[in-house]
Amino acid sequence: MANEHDKKKPEDTVELSVDDLEEASGGVIVETEDGRYLTMDEFNGRTYYVGNDLGFARQVAKDCDVSARVMTESEYERRSQG
Repeated sequence: MANEHDKKKPEDTVELSVDDLEEASGGVIVETEDGRYLTMDEFNGRTYYVGNDLGFARQVAKDCDVSARVMTESEYERRSQG
């Protein structure tokens, strides 16, 4: 079923999806090799949470208005270098 997002847009128009908007928050949860989670804001470099509880890491992300996307340290390093 087609919707309004399936319509062609002029080349200079970029439409963001909900997932794109979540990524725009600049935050991420990094799962470290030792099993801890870091809830981070990539725009200002601040780390809001370091600990072993993924549920709490996600709650902190929500409370701090950053993305709750989880990635490994190696994924985060590759993304940061790009």
